[in-house]
Amino acid sequence: RWDIRHPLTAYCATSRPKTLLLIAVDGRAPGVSVGMTPWELGELMVRLDCREALRLDGGGSTGLTVGPRLKTLPPEGFPDGRPIGNALGVFKAPKPR
Repeated sequence: RWDIRHPLTAYCATSRPKTLLLIAVDGRAPGVSVGMTPWELGELMVRLDCREALRLDGGGSTGLTVGPRLKTLPPEGFPDGRPIGNALGVFKAPKPR
């Protein structure tokens, strides 16, 4: 449904060269984060100047890690993060020799 707030995840390519945004919206944590509706996420994509955007899986599958550290709130019942079957990884390419 488009009117219920949940944790959400999205990809955004902006008009700035070589600029990619990965967005993870926490939610379901009263007093901390209530999440977003898909409509609100779309409005955020417009404000962030996304030229190409894709909403990815959300809810308990929303998570953002940098290196080994979980940067989002862990989902209910999984204090160390929820096991998931797929992920989108972004890696820095090695410098050419």
